[in-house]
Amino acid sequence: MDFIALDIETANSDLASICSVGLVHFRNGEPFKTFSFLVDPEDSFDFMNISIHGIEPDDVAGKPTMREIFPMISSTLSSFVIAHHTAFDRVAFARAAAKYGFPELQFNWLDTARVARRAWERFAYGGYGLENLAREFDIDFRHHEAAEDARAAGLILLQAMAETGLTIEEWFERAIAASGETNHTRHRRQSGWAAGGRCDRFHRCPPNPANRSRPPRPGSWLRRSQQRDQCNHNPGDRRSGRS
Repeated sequence: MDFIALDIETANSDLASICSVGLVHFRNGEPFKTFSFLVDPEDSFDFMNISIHGIEPDDVAGKPTMREIFPMISSTLSSFVIAHHTAFDRVAFARAAAKYGFPELQFNWLDTARVARRAWERFAYGGYGLENLAREFDIDFRHHEAAEDARAAGLILLQAMAETGLTIEEWFERAIAASGETNHTRHRRQSGWAAGGRCDRFHRCPPNPANRSRPPRPGSWLRRSQQRDQCNHNPGDRRSGRS
């Protein structure tokens, strides 16, 4: 039942501006090791972000950048299921990797917000923010401190596993099945979505030749009905932030 829970904080609205990373290694159903480090985002800090996590420019002065951190952690992370709460952390890692010219991250991501939505009917359509779930399950943590958020996400995953009887491998397989890897994820990867492209209700999307009845006008915007017919695209979690 080994997995790693991950959380990041950013300096501004650019998701590539990672300024803090928290990692918690879970082993045998409990936190085993915790790693937390500040990161120089090589970018400006927005006052709104500072008000959320409390990290200021002086705090990251002289700290390593993601250019230095990626080689140190990528090989380790690629060996585990990586639990994270909402797409925010996964997308931020992908955009930071693209920013520094690293290849696509081959991690086994498992979104604990989506796990919660499927594990508990009362959270299917709302209330699955990290803070609310932690309150529901009596998880005491310091919100927006990266290692603490990662620990909370990992404990929520353990709670879901305990109540549903599903193993982490089974939850990961469900996540893969729900992601539409054969078309949706491949499109997002190949089109550079992780590096900042648009993935939303209206998007530019290459058609699926197997389902295409007629080619769309080049550069046209595809609406939801056309998405189903021409690209099988699943918009997934469109939120750029989290709570």
